[in-house]
Amino acid sequence: GTGVGASVRYEYPLNDNLSLNGTAGYISFGSKTAGVSGFEVKSSWSMIPVQVGLKYYFTEMMNGFYGMVDLGIHASSAKSTVTLFGVETSTTASSTDLSYAPEIGYHLANIDIGARYQMVATSGSSSSYVGIRAAYVFGGN
Repeated sequence: GTGVGASVRYEYPLNDNLSLNGTAGYISFGSKTAGVSGFEVKSSWSMIPVQVGLKYYFTEMMNGFYGMVDLGIHASSAKSTVTLFGVETSTTASSTDLSYAPEIGYHLANIDIGARYQMVATSGSSSSYVGIRAAYVFGGN
């Protein structure tokens, strides 16, 4: 499904083209409902990503196209509610899993736009999503 979230990122320059980054955020993937008369299942999923990474600018620091890679964790929570003839039963599950992502983007003055392919290594399998990020940069060029 489609998710919506917010994040903060701190960027520390290491040299003319390379920076160290720290990112934390919250993403909610809303709720989905399925069922038939007298029986309904509603589920929702949210996560808190916390990652560190390296960002390489192809031209100069804080300007132009860049490539980036992040590594960290995703704390995920899922909630399901089953309704059977008006009686509700809810369950919640949570996990903290390793996550990693390559990203490409463009930085211009106080605007940073990026696209990433986020992978989360859950126990026994993995999940992934595509993230699009538009950010206002405080203290940018």
